[in-house]
Amino acid sequence: MGNNIEMWRKQKGLTRKALAEAVGCGETQIVKLERGERRLTETWMTKISDAMEITVAELIDPEANPVASDKPPSLQEKATFITLLLLDNWEKENGVELGPRARAASFAEIYEVAVGREDEPEAAAKALQPVFDTALRLAVKLG
Repeated sequence: MGNNIEMWRKQKGLTRKALAEAVGCGETQIVKLERGERRLTETWMTKISDAMEITVAELIDPEANPVASDKPPSLQEKATFITLLLLDNWEKENGVELGPRARAASFAEIYEVAVGREDEPEAAAKALQPVFDTALRLAVKLG
């Protein structure tokens, strides 16, 4: 995700200092976010996307080309997409791999995979709950 911040920042012609001022933080925080040394929370995603005048969805996946459809994606579909991105980040941070089943799953199935881990399912559920909560909040924000 940090690469996305840097890519958008450069595309918008912003320096790290200018982005930091727009976001209301120090330049060091932007450096850490871009390098993946600081966790990119919902709050950071919102502040950064607002400062660069892009959507959170664009920040998450700048190459996403939504398929033209008469029907907008459901909240469930948005939450699933966001959850997969957040899970990827969570796996990297925690040195855990949930496996291929989680990659092809729906939001509900992802949760089942996470809590169904045979090694301490309660710990997995507790650790992943913030990921799911964030995914739902972002999906609602995306409208």
